[in-house]
Amino acid sequence: MRNRSAIAVLFALGCADDRVPTTERDVEAVSGLLDAIDIHRTVAVATDPASALQLDENCRVDDTDLEPSLPEGTMRWEGPCFLEDGALLDGSLTSTPSLDGLVLSAEGLQITAADELQVSLAGAIELSRVDDLLQLHVSIQACGVLGPSCATQDPTVGLDLDYSIYPMHTFPEAYSVSVSGAVDGDDTFVSVEGAWQTDDAQCDAEPLAGTVAFGTFPRQTLVLTGNDACDGCVAWQVEGIDVEPLCDAPSW
Repeated sequence: MRNRSAIAVLFALGCADDRVPTTERDVEAVSGLLDAIDIHRTVAVATDPASALQLDENCRVDDTDLEPSLPEGTMRWEGPCFLEDGALLDGSLTSTPSLDGLVLSAEGLQITAADELQVSLAGAIELSRVDDLLQLHVSIQACGVLGPSCATQDPTVGLDLDYSIYPMHTFPEAYSVSVSGAVDGDDTFVSVEGAWQTDDAQCDAEPLAGTVAFGTFPRQTLVLTGNDACDGCVAWQVEGIDVEPLCDAPSW
């Protein structure tokens, strides 16, 4: 009997060693990373900054006042200036057409309402489109419209990401996307690698298939299988070991 008890204890200890500590399943951190790589917000800011940031004509530079060297179709908002809703815009934001897309550049852009910072952007988003393929390169420091809320502690996140989206004529309802790069936040530098397929007609709660991996320590991997359950929960692995799924994730 004594030997059987010892074997049972050893077996239990072996099982415990295989389990991932619950402290490594950080829902807030992984949800924040998913929010930072949200492709819908990034495309909206790049393609229609006026709507995404709620800009208006009050702070837009008149076309005749733009530098003559800038191509036709360039749009620029510049502060300090008050928007129609009373928010204060500082810095500048410029959308410049290119041969196959555009470049959105922000120089110390900040939007403040009621003495609270709502949006902060510094850097650039380069967009290019060939037929139905859209490619984005994002190199920007942000909070508010991209990244976390500006009301959080140490809110600004650095994004250095490359996206490919296809086909654009059905985006955002149905498309495939790949993303790679890094997110640099609150004393963290996290590599990102992912690809997934979305079709809202088949499942609007999560992607149909794909994976997203974050190179934290330990490595976090989300496995997307919306065509199976479509329940808003995605499988989660920590260093290749299954843990509890992540449900109601942002960004899909």
